[in-house]
Amino acid sequence: MDLEERVQENCEHLVRHDEQIKTLFVQQEDIKKLAESTHALAISVEKLTSRICTVEDDLQLINADKRQKTYAIWQVVVSAIIGGAATFILTHILH
Repeated sequence: MDLEERVQENCEHLVRHDEQIKTLFVQQEDIKKLAESTHALAISVEKLTSRICTVEDDLQLINADKRQKTYAIWQVVVSAIIGGAATFILTHILH
């Protein structure tokens, strides 16, 4: 090989390496954008998880309140039945 061929071959290698470097920089930017998107998604998931926990807590409070109200209704119903029965019995005994 003569000197001109070697220089030409080295120039071709340099051009290929230059293209590879440009490609790597583009890929690096893509990876950076992906990392930023992943970070933003992680923050969104964290906020969503926090909101879900709050909703679950609220549901537990609502269910507890519902159970208390149901119990109170049953107390009233049972008291009314017992009171009615007692009134009925006392009315029939006294007559």
